[in-house]
Amino acid sequence: MDHQIHISTSLDGDEIVHNFNRVYEAANSFERVTYWIRRINEEYVKRGVVNEVGTYQKVGALLTVTKKTLPRYKEIINTYRDLGLDGIFLRPLNPYGFAASDLKSLGYNMDEFIEFYLRSMEYILELNKQGISFREQLSSIYLSKILTALDPNFLDERSPCGACIGQVAYDHDGKIYSCDEGRMLGRMGIDDFQMAEIGENSKETYTSMIKSDTTKIMVQASTIDGLPGYNDDVYKPYIGVCPIHSYKTTGNIYPNYAIDQKRRL
Repeated sequence: MDHQIHISTSLDGDEIVHNFNRVYEAANSFERVTYWIRRINEEYVKRGVVNEVGTYQKVGALLTVTKKTLPRYKEIINTYRDLGLDGIFLRPLNPYGFAASDLKSLGYNMDEFIEFYLRSMEYILELNKQGISFREQLSSIYLSKILTALDPNFLDERSPCGACIGQVAYDHDGKIYSCDEGRMLGRMGIDDFQMAEIGENSKETYTSMIKSDTTKIMVQASTIDGLPGYNDDVYKPYIGVCPIHSYKTTGNIYPNYAIDQKRRL
């Protein structure tokens, strides 16, 4: 906070779902994370830290949606509200990290996710009709792109995507990856999306990152204008593709329009 670094954490819902998703043997995982969300938000108020719209800064919270999440959408949204958070980000589960090893028990098909998303949106709209301000972040991103001249620059839904040129992820050993998804694959033993390693100085590090083959291929593979099917999609101005998701689900960094489940969102 002293250095104006924004703080974000994972909050997977109410106590039942969060503790199921994020087992912490030393303590109650849900109690720990919600304590620190409240504690840090109190400190933002004490310090008078405000965001770009003039309200007090808050901890960012990201939800991982597993099969356990789907029927408990109301409880999860209410948990976010009880913590003073004014929105939630509903995204389907990605096949990376720990999730990749247990997709049979954690995963679901896209129809199940869309049903969950629609029910959640109905509840969020109902809250707003009651005068309770709460939003779903993904729909807000799409609506901003569709209805205004302002692009929120969400790195997953742009062309090219933000990998390497809008974000990078550093691991503890000094390896630099295209994005956090690339870092997660690195932890799984797949270093294909490593850009470089930290060099002797910042200029050397940056040069090796930006000139890497990984950077060039990620930009090429996520530029929609050159991708069959996507290049003339009616929703082309609003969508993006993720080469890493394509690689993990199909074995190819170039997405296949005909079978791309993410496009259905």
